[in-house]
Amino acid sequence: AEQMKMKGIPEVHVVELAPQVMAPLDQEMAQYLHEELRRSGIKLHLSDGVSAFQEPVAGHGPIASASDVVLKSGATLQADLVVLSMGIRPCTKMAKDIGLELAPTGHVKVNECMRTSDEHIHAAGDAIEVRNRALGGNATWAVALGGPANLQGRVCADHIAKTASPSAYKGTIGASVVKIFDLTAASVGVNERTLKQKGLPYKA
Repeated sequence: AEQMKMKGIPEVHVVELAPQVMAPLDQEMAQYLHEELRRSGIKLHLSDGVSAFQEPVAGHGPIASASDVVLKSGATLQADLVVLSMGIRPCTKMAKDIGLELAPTGHVKVNECMRTSDEHIHAAGDAIEVRNRALGGNATWAVALGGPANLQGRVCADHIAKTASPSAYKGTIGASVVKIFDLTAASVGVNERTLKQKGLPYKA
């Protein structure tokens, strides 16, 4: 959305099914992003989703659009360009079919060597579940970030190649940062929503 606005596209909408953008942030923190996006001319549609794409209806507006985007709320947006970004789900059907152990979320379980329940198969990246270093203990989670995936791949390579001193993957702490117009937002560890789901005490 930022890049489209900076390229001179006059009207940019963001439709988000969740009540906030950037899910890792606590909702109070996300409000600052909402304010920055709106201040910069982005039109936000939160807690809403796309239900259909339709041929433009004649007379809908002064300018003919390529598509009418119908939202679940009933609103209709005219669009010449639509970018879909609908999150990440692990594609682990093959792993399930061959009997690898999966987490309840569907992610592949691995150990510190990135080895699955089959000693001859290693896995890395968005499809695996790893130790949650923020919570410690036996807590695990799935984190779709490029940095951890890169390191996991190196650990996999060490063990597949049987190097003299193979590395181990100790888990992910979940750090991310994003710049939106003139505001930078970052998060690390788990958010309030996750702590509530796990019944863990916290200070807000």
